[in-house]
Amino acid sequence: MPYHEADRLLVEGELVVSADGTETRVWLSQRDVAKRFDVAPSLVAAFAKQHRCVERKAAFQAGTPLPDMIEQPAG
Repeated sequence: MPYHEADRLLVEGELVVSADGTETRVWLSQRDVAKRFDVAPSLVAAFAKQHRCVERKAAFQAGTPLPDMIEQPAG
């Protein structure tokens, strides 16, 4: 799994362009991220817990500056 990309999706979401050209930020669930990278949902859940993705997502949504992901899991 590309950990930095998974982290970005869980914390910052992704911009999706609609048919009329407007951009909307959407957040994937942990299960959706697991499907996207063809990994077990438990792997994404453990990663999200270890890197405090839920708390960092709330900070991002509140406009608080985010620290970078500190370490990448082995594997």
